[in-house]
Amino acid sequence: MSDNLAIARILSETADLLELKEANPFKIRAYRRAALNVEGLSKGVDDLSREELREIPGIGEELAAKIEEYVRTGSIHAHDRLKNEIPAALLALLAVPGLGPKTARLLQ
Repeated sequence: MSDNLAIARILSETADLLELKEANPFKIRAYRRAALNVEGLSKGVDDLSREELREIPGIGEELAAKIEEYVRTGSIHAHDRLKNEIPAALLALLAVPGLGPKTARLLQ
């Protein structure tokens, strides 16, 4: 179950990073919805097949593959890549409670 929380955190952070990059709002929303739904699961994601993952609301083929990648490797390459594209100071602003991606981008 700790994998669920770790994956939910990564999905949520990915949504924040995408928002900083002003990515497609539908994609950002999909990551946020998937994060909430993974966090609320009563079963560990490492026990679920890809088909079972896709049955979770908000998780399509792409997000199911990313969750499987995390279960296999302990990280999600796309998330790591996004983190490397964002300046460290901007990432630090996201850690401030109550400061979201839009405000952080304005303060940059």
